[in-house]
Amino acid sequence: WSSLNTDAYFSHYSRDFIPTDRSLAEWIDHKIAVIGKAEYINISLEDVAFEQKSDEEVTITFTQDYKSDSYNGSSYKELDLKLFEGEWFITSER
Repeated sequence: WSSLNTDAYFSHYSRDFIPTDRSLAEWIDHKIAVIGKAEYINISLEDVAFEQKSDEEVTITFTQDYKSDSYNGSSYKELDLKLFEGEWFITSER
């Protein structure tokens, strides 16, 4: 988010990622629009916790504070990550 680089942002997501609230194409379009219109985005995390599901799967929970020139908000997040070829990728988020 903070770098405003959509390629870098999407590179952290698994090819199997399926958003919970819209189609993948709609989710990508939404993220590109949000990042594209922002002058800046600042993210901070609090209460970060990890739950190891297996050697290749982990769930991370945290509170995210999001600040930009067009939106400010705080939300609870859960990310599921999977290890693939030595790198961790987000497979789902809630």
